[in-house]
Amino acid sequence: MEGHTVDRQDSSGVIYRDSHAKRLDSLRVLLPARPGKRDKARSPLDTSGLFSTLMYSFLTSIYLKAHRTEITEDTLTSLMSDRDTTAVNCERFERLWKEETESRGESKASLRRVIFRFIRTRFLAASLVLVCGLTSGFLLTAFVLYLAIQYLEEPGDSTGYGVALAFALFSSAACRVVGINFMWYLNIRTAGRLRNALMMILYKKVLRLRSSSDISVGEMVNICVNDMQRLYDAVTFLPVLFVSPIFILLILIGCILVVGVPATLMGTIMLLLFVAFQVRLAKINIRLRQKCVKLTDQRTRLMNEVLNCIKLIKMYAWEDIFSSNLSTIRQQERTYLQRAGYLGSYTLGLVLSACPAVLIAAVVGNRLLGNDITAAQAFTLMQLFGSFSVILYLLPNAIKPLSESVVSIQRIQPILMMTESNHEWELPSDPGHALVIEDASFSWDVPPTKERITEAEINSNTKYTLVIDDDMANADEKNKESVNTERVTSDEKSKMLDRSLNAPQGQSAILRNISLIVPKFRLIGVCGSVGSGKSSLLASLLDQMYLLDGKVTLDGTFAFASQQAWIMNATVQDNILFGDEYNEERYKKAIFSCCLERDLEIMSDGDQTEIGERGVNVSGGQKQRISLARAYYSDRDIYLLDDPLSAVDAHVGKHIFNHCINGVLRGKTILFVTHQLQYLQECDHIILMRDGGISEQGTHNDLIKADDEYARLINTFHGTVREDGHNVQPESRVGTVKENKSMDTDHGMEGNNNIAAVDNDQIAKLINEEDRGRGTVSFSTYRSFIQYAGGVCLAVTNVLLMFLAMLASIATTIWLSIWIQEMVRWKTKVIPGNGTDSESPESPTPAYGLLPFNPAGDNAGSDVPPYSPIDGPNENDDNLAFYIPIYIGIFVLALTILGIACVTYIMTLLRATTRIHDRLLHKIMRCPMAFFDTTPLGRILNRFSKDMDEVDLMLPINLMRALIFLSVVLVIQTIIGIILPYYLIIFALVVIASSALYVIFRKGFCEIKRFDNTSRSKMVSHISATMQGLVSIRAYGQSERFMARFEELLDTNSHLLQLFGMAPRWVAVRMDIMAAMLVGVLALLILLAKDTLFSTVVASMALYQALLISGGFLQELVISCTMTESSFISVERMLEYIEKTQSEADDHDEESKPDDSWPSSGDLKFQQVEMRYRPELPLVLKGITSHIQPREKIGIVGRTGSGKSSLGVSLFRLVENASGMILLDGVDIASLGLHDLRSRLAVIPQDPVLFAGSVRMNLDPLEKYSDAELWDALEKTYLKQTISALDSQLEATVIENGENFSVGERQLMCMARVLLRNSKVLLMDEATAAIDTETDSLIQQTIRDAFKECTILIIAHRLNTILDCDKIMVMEKGQIVEFDTPKALLADPASQFSAMLEAAEHNKGQLN
Repeated sequence: MEGHTVDRQDSSGVIYRDSHAKRLDSLRVLLPARPGKRDKARSPLDTSGLFSTLMYSFLTSIYLKAHRTEITEDTLTSLMSDRDTTAVNCERFERLWKEETESRGESKASLRRVIFRFIRTRFLAASLVLVCGLTSGFLLTAFVLYLAIQYLEEPGDSTGYGVALAFALFSSAACRVVGINFMWYLNIRTAGRLRNALMMILYKKVLRLRSSSDISVGEMVNICVNDMQRLYDAVTFLPVLFVSPIFILLILIGCILVVGVPATLMGTIMLLLFVAFQVRLAKINIRLRQKCVKLTDQRTRLMNEVLNCIKLIKMYAWEDIFSSNLSTIRQQERTYLQRAGYLGSYTLGLVLSACPAVLIAAVVGNRLLGNDITAAQAFTLMQLFGSFSVILYLLPNAIKPLSESVVSIQRIQPILMMTESNHEWELPSDPGHALVIEDASFSWDVPPTKERITEAEINSNTKYTLVIDDDMANADEKNKESVNTERVTSDEKSKMLDRSLNAPQGQSAILRNISLIVPKFRLIGVCGSVGSGKSSLLASLLDQMYLLDGKVTLDGTFAFASQQAWIMNATVQDNILFGDEYNEERYKKAIFSCCLERDLEIMSDGDQTEIGERGVNVSGGQKQRISLARAYYSDRDIYLLDDPLSAVDAHVGKHIFNHCINGVLRGKTILFVTHQLQYLQECDHIILMRDGGISEQGTHNDLIKADDEYARLINTFHGTVREDGHNVQPESRVGTVKENKSMDTDHGMEGNNNIAAVDNDQIAKLINEEDRGRGTVSFSTYRSFIQYAGGVCLAVTNVLLMFLAMLASIATTIWLSIWIQEMVRWKTKVIPGNGTDSESPESPTPAYGLLPFNPAGDNAGSDVPPYSPIDGPNENDDNLAFYIPIYIGIFVLALTILGIACVTYIMTLLRATTRIHDRLLHKIMRCPMAFFDTTPLGRILNRFSKDMDEVDLMLPINLMRALIFLSVVLVIQTIIGIILPYYLIIFALVVIASSALYVIFRKGFCEIKRFDNTSRSKMVSHISATMQGLVSIRAYGQSERFMARFEELLDTNSHLLQLFGMAPRWVAVRMDIMAAMLVGVLALLILLAKDTLFSTVVASMALYQALLISGGFLQELVISCTMTESSFISVERMLEYIEKTQSEADDHDEESKPDDSWPSSGDLKFQQVEMRYRPELPLVLKGITSHIQPREKIGIVGRTGSGKSSLGVSLFRLVENASGMILLDGVDIASLGLHDLRSRLAVIPQDPVLFAGSVRMNLDPLEKYSDAELWDALEKTYLKQTISALDSQLEATVIENGENFSVGERQLMCMARVLLRNSKVLLMDEATAAIDTETDSLIQQTIRDAFKECTILIIAHRLNTILDCDKIMVMEKGQIVEFDTPKALLADPASQFSAMLEAAEHNKGQLN
């Protein structure tokens, strides 16, 4: 706090006595040079002197190293300043935000006000520096130009005075250069600090949210990538916007001093008209950007969902429909991008037309009032009004990000206002109780008594209104999270689904009147039907739900295993340790008790094997067991286990229950949610949930004696076993059953075997480092972009149009200059070569140095003197009548060409970017699964978010600036070269020096940009992973560890972003100083040789044009060229995926396309099928040969790695076979197009997948079926009552990942989806794992009835689901070891299937 004296030590080890000492140290940067030896422990950014900082000399060594060899990320991060770090700035911003909310209340708190307080001091300092730079660069330059032209007009020479004037012109230009570049230095560091602070606060907020469904992954990524960039740009340009009125006022004062008030007033009126026009365009642009941002959010969210569910999308052959949806959103986005692009580009082009318009108003006004104007006044006025061009050029650059940042702040502030999960439960009064719930009711809704910040209240603090899409509103609802909570009733679910930001928050209790006492060290079983509230009970304890009434007390820390296990992109060991220290004894117990020993044996690198994002290369059973191992290893007091055995078969389930849940965890408090009723009798206490309340509770024996609902569930469970024809043999203890050693590690579905065992020399990292590219952008990237834009002819046409537009604009200025000179009363002057020794003041001869004709007409060759300002009004009127129409004609022509050029340019570029987007989307959709297994989601999503944003928004602006300034510089230098041929020699030397600088700079700059891109990908991946595992992270108390990792990634990325912003300034400041030197040399040549070389008009024109170049045009040319190249790096990154990634087989093959009726019977033959997942991995299917008859129902069992799921992968051709063939109804499926094959098959996955949208969209995305057919499918899957109770029924909202439905309801909806598909071949991967026994028995009957004409392959974990199959296929090590009817296999006591069933039956037998 200010005013407090404390010892503070920064990250570099420097100790500051108080905040004032730190500020004094910061002010040392103003010393011309820092005496003494530099402290190598500190960043050069903090230890450089003023001259070094002004020249960005701390970057010199990086550029030289990059030019000679290569630079690494460590080379760049060594420059990181401790004062720019996330920790320092986040702490300060949090303090300011807390002060704001405490002093004004949450409803009136303003994030904009806090942001301004955060940047205030540095903002004012940068503004002051900018005022000084602009004043010296333009006002002082104009004054010196005035003196120089006066000196040219006067007779006589003064070498000393001429040299002094030339040096003054150089000095004023150099002061502008260093001043403005110092302002950029301050702004970039300020913006980086704000970005760090805001992103860290947002990340912390997300970690504290009650539910990740409050904000989608795509929305969070979009905010952190795009919105933060808008804020960064806004802060960078904010001083420009602030200083502009001050600078304009100074210019107007200068104009008044030069030509008086009336003429200045006329020019000011014209200026205000231009500014008003720009402001109007900016407001239109704001509205367009609001709509565009909304569509970008939709596209990013949908793309994130597609990438997460890509395997299912491929298996259902839905690539086209999702690609179409994304392309539709993209086309809508493109429409608004085009409109905004037209406005932005035209505004940019108008900048050069503003000065002539303002100047003509002032000059004409001055002349109509009868006032004379001298050459010094005329060109000084041109210089002063030319300064307006700089302001009008910078204003759109400042207004655009500022207006967009308003939208960004409106998107960020509601997140900061979201309700946090920060409830601290009280301790129970009885120390022997772990958990006490007293008549409590819980809801996902905010309680009505709780303060709720509405959209209107937030918008009341800002000028603009937040535009919220329906989908965005729904995404903001307080719905369920990844613990897969259920709803109480369909009516309540409807209320949850239909709630929006503007809807009043009602009290919708999901759990009602819960009363429960859990003594310590007890195992509590929780059961109930789908949607009864089991998962919600666990969620309430994790503080994901709102406590409406009642009381909750608990004593202990949590471990949590969710129903859908969350796995990090890390090694198996890291996933189990989860940040805790390694304890070998405990770790081995975790591996054994969770039945992971066999899995680690077959993994490529044991427990050091890397697991891909979202656990893509491990099975559902493996994920669940790793999650359980993590829970055990964490050594917590209370264990919340949400149906952890649903993904494993009975034998493995028994092992886990005996050795883990009822073994090593005995002595802990455990709430064990399960649909596996056979384990309940081993629990100390049982809770039966129904309709959001506790229906029954007590011991197993007591509930059986009560003969109520629990007893009925148990009887139903036994009935299912007996109907299968197998008696249940009772045993005294589950653990006393004799186990078949060969089946001890039988598991459920294996993963895709990307982790299959390989030789040590074959072990490779699953997720490789991203290829960031090397050096500068290759020519092939530009060539490919031109092809996507429409070809070379169209590209050349755009360049020529832009050149003509600039040429016409400069022609306007030249014509205006000639007109002004025509009105000038020249003083006595000797003009060499004109045949006249002198001219009297009464008979001035205008100098038409740039015209091949005399605009005065016939009088030019007669004795009648040409027009003179004192000749009277008639001559004046003739003069105006001659010049004004031509001027207006040139002006209108320039505006017309500019308009045509802008429209053509934006259409061309957006055609290219949209084609690249669509091609990239098509390519990603066509990539094989191996690509997604080895590529982080964040890396792919970064292409569609930040890179797409770069080419959509920044590339058009940067490239247009480059074309404009290149055209202007070429035209002006050509004019000066014609006037002064000797000048070209000096200019050539400057060009050579500039080129050398640019060559040194270019490679280093591109390397910095590449490192920036790759560091952002890592950060995005971390954000995505955090949001997906939010509940687990918070339950285990790992928030601090994840925050530390994010802080590290953010510091790196933000530092690289700062360097990327500073990098062009290194070369720009040097080139601008050379341009200032060029002006100084040119002025020296003109002033020293004024009597022998030039007329005054030619000399004045040359000086003015040279000052125009040194006034920032050259710097902007360099920066725009470098920024254009950096934007093309994003193009290069997208083209890399388009051109280098492999594709699957074609969707359609016309030569082998099957009939519409294929397959008609479902006859399936495997003939010597061999398959491996990647070329470097071993075979996972080894000579599979089998014949499955039409309409047969095949149960497939086997241990992990046996090849069960690989059969499905091979059947759907997610991976192509190495050899052999699969025949379906006699057709080799390898000869078919992938869409033709997959669209005829059906699959029900183990992990149910629902997409954001409506119920109808999830059931029928292709819109092929009628409402009656949809309702029939829902009825057969026992969902009709649930869906019909929703307000919108089939149109009811499904949020991202289907989080507003329980896992069981999602599985039933996936079942309904398959019923509609009506395929002849169906693959079921434990499709009823998350469904209670009672519903399971009903669903099994539906399968028998609805799929009786199908050939069904059932990958089974629960053996009771396959005992009625026609045949059982037992797999081991990629081969079929048993394939026969259940009766035949059971008749053989030595068969593996018999051993599996014996273990399962003994396990169930405990219920008798």
